[in-house]
Amino acid sequence: MRKSIKILASVILAATICLSFSTTAFAGYSSCYAGYYGTLSGSVSVSGVNINTQTHIDSNPDNAYLTLTLSVQDRYGNSLGELYGQSIRGLTDLPYGGPGLNSNAYKVFGTHGVQGGSTNPAYAVYTATSV
Repeated sequence: MRKSIKILASVILAATICLSFSTTAFAGYSSCYAGYYGTLSGSVSVSGVNINTQTHIDSNPDNAYLTLTLSVQDRYGNSLGELYGQSIRGLTDLPYGGPGLNSNAYKVFGTHGVQGGSTNPAYAVYTATSV
């Protein structure tokens, strides 16, 4: 009996320690059909003070470029900052990862796009996540 209580206590202690070191992560994802590009997809996730995003198209037949705009807001909807990124022409992926949040951050909104191709129109998808 005592041995099973010690084992149970050890398991509870180990689980508590593991949970105390974990970081909550939230994510948003969106996709749409984008003509000759195939599927355009975008994702944004937050872990601690870091923002991670991915913008992807299945193919890039007309040498377009991918774009990313991130907007960080506080709980009252006030802008805390924006980030803009653009790939070189012809790529199918535009990743971003790095610090970008402060203690007042509440929401992150993302716009993921493909534009500037020689024959195809521009497309965009929108993502959002809580901090």
